[in-house]
Amino acid sequence: MTKRIFIVAFIAVAWMAQASPASAHTGRSPSVAVDDRASMTEVEPQGAPFQVRVVDGDQDVWLRLQPGNELIVVGSIGEPFLRFAHGSVSANTRSPTASTDLFGVVPSRPSLNPHARPQWASVATGDAYLWHDHRLHALALLSGGEAPRRLGSWVIPLRLNGAPAAITGELRSVAPPERWFWLAIPVALVAAALALLRLRPIRVPPGASLAATLALLGVLVARTGRDLYGRPGITTPRYASIAIGVVLGAFLLERLARGGPGVRSIVVMVAGVVGLVQGSTLAPVFWHGLVLAAIPSWIERSCVAFAIGGGAAALLLTFGPSTDEPADVPSGYGSVGNSDH
Repeated sequence: MTKRIFIVAFIAVAWMAQASPASAHTGRSPSVAVDDRASMTEVEPQGAPFQVRVVDGDQDVWLRLQPGNELIVVGSIGEPFLRFAHGSVSANTRSPTASTDLFGVVPSRPSLNPHARPQWASVATGDAYLWHDHRLHALALLSGGEAPRRLGSWVIPLRLNGAPAAITGELRSVAPPERWFWLAIPVALVAAALALLRLRPIRVPPGASLAATLALLGVLVARTGRDLYGRPGITTPRYASIAIGVVLGAFLLERLARGGPGVRSIVVMVAGVVGLVQGSTLAPVFWHGLVLAAIPSWIERSCVAFAIGGGAAALLLTFGPSTDEPADVPSGYGSVGNSDH
């Protein structure tokens, strides 16, 4: 069984390594939380043959074009930026917008002449594409005042089948959370672990299993909430990640409940590492107002707090200083200098 636990520990490390899978389109990891929300107010022309959504608060744009049409997304200086046509999506490598918003996705040789002949490089097959667009949050520098409030409007010009079109929207700031409240949860768990260390620990220290359980449950719920957040739609790798996490968590929780002392000690260590690493990855939910998760923000923040606090407490109880005293030796056995001869 111990060998099996080590195999599960290896799987847990591999699962954490892809905790925030980078978007295949933008080449960067999805955001966890943001300060502002960009929303669309108008799409021109009405009844246009495409669907469009703002994704990740104020970070990305997703667009799906109906077959048989051609659509050009115009860049920041009026240059062709993206082209949807003939069942594929291409980026203009001469576009300054592509050099910033698609950094690392396509080779970039930007030209400041918006009328320079575009050089198209394929970035996706199909009729849909997700890209980072800084125009959504260009007004974010104004969000330093009282929140929530309207920061201004944004527009992304288009050319649909050669005719002008546009996506228009607004940017609003979101009130930040009460950080002290959410950070109090991990602080309280760590304080409880320090208090327990003053007791005489056994092989699996008091409270270690509870701390490990809180860490594992916190990670499972918070991570699943993030993975289920539509971008739009959930990819097969996301479903696989969720399934692996659920199976992994269920196995570790079962071993915590029914395993022997040696097995439980290993599980507590694994849970502590998983809780700290995953919780730290999701920690931006404490600093930003808009939590990008498929569950209510207060649940996501609570679970992240339990993941961090439970993970830290589990490791502290496992590796903390021991106050064990040697067991009492019966009189007449093992003593030196007191034998009666």
